[in-house]
Amino acid sequence: MTMQTTSPNQPVKEKPKKIYIVIAVLFVLAILSSFLRKNNSDDDTKYLDIAARGNATKVEAHDLYAEYSNNEIRADQTYKNNMLQVSGSITAIGTDILDNPYVELDDHVSCRMEDKNALTSLNKGQFITITGICDGKTIDIIIKNGQIY
Repeated sequence: MTMQTTSPNQPVKEKPKKIYIVIAVLFVLAILSSFLRKNNSDDDTKYLDIAARGNATKVEAHDLYAEYSNNEIRADQTYKNNMLQVSGSITAIGTDILDNPYVELDDHVSCRMEDKNALTSLNKGQFITITGICDGKTIDIIIKNGQIY
């Protein structure tokens, strides 16, 4: 820490503002990196077929969250990279920081949607079913390539 003096008798401590700025920038970059990595996966195209969506594993959003909360490793083995048909109550509708549309089900399942226009008729509290690919859990459980079923 450096010391600056305003007068010969009164030393003033310099605040470490730079470290807070560096931490904040790194945090924002980490979040952006996470969104870009998850939204730019090329291996998802095999799941976009309508027939594949018909064979999706059916699960309630609150049950999916309970399984991930109980044992994330087992839940990943069961659900990650698989087509799911997730049902639940809408708790949020919006866009992320990259303007990608999403619907949140039961507060813990974030469904990244393919068609922003399909969300205009939805309302919080509405019970819906979304098909998409489970991408595991970060803060929430992520369903990508979501479509309203």
